[in-house]
Order: sequence, then structure tokens, then C-alpha cells
Amino acid sequence: MNDAEEEVDVAHEEQVHEFDDGTEIWIMTDDTLRLKLPCMPPSWNHRLGAFDSFEQTLSHALGTSVEGLDKEFFGIHKPQPDTVVRLRAFLIDFRQRNELA
Repeated sequence: MNDAEEEVDVAHEEQVHEFDDGTEIWIMTDDTLRLKLPCMPPSWNHRLGAFDSFEQTLSHALGTSVEGLDKEFFGIHKPQPDTVVRLRAFLIDFRQRNELA
């Protein structure tokens, strides 16, 4: 099997329950990242329009392109060494700013 045919799997998984229970960041064997949300928009969100440009907002916060692979699934193809830390911080902050008490 050559490199082009190599299967990409999850190498490591991190949970971000502070954003929404079941939120996962997957670090893939090809060093890309995937963000998996349990539902979009999350059930805690009641602020109209908060998720209308989530992909672009996330891309801006991470300083790299983010691809919407599905409604609840996002790919980050060129992460930097601190992208997982920044992604986790973004998600937690995003919930704090948009969740209505």
C-alpha cells in the first residue's frame, strides 16, 4: 500500500463536554483534525443566529481553514501545534457567550 492509499484513522480523541455533552475533537493519523458535535445547533443554544456562520467564526478563531463536512462534522486540514488547545478554548468561550441563562 502506498501513501496515497493509506487509511486515515483516529489517532487520539478528546472530549469537550463543556461545550455540549458528546463533543469530540479527533486527531487523525494524517495529523488533520475533525470536530464532531452531537447536534447543530446544540440544544443549549436559544440565541437566534448564533450558529449561522459557525464555520467561518471557527476558522477565524483558529487562524486556519475549516471545512464543513456535514452539519455536525468539521475538518481542519492544516492545524498548527496549538490548534487543539485553541479549539477547546474557542468552544468553551463560544458557549459562555451564547448560552442564555
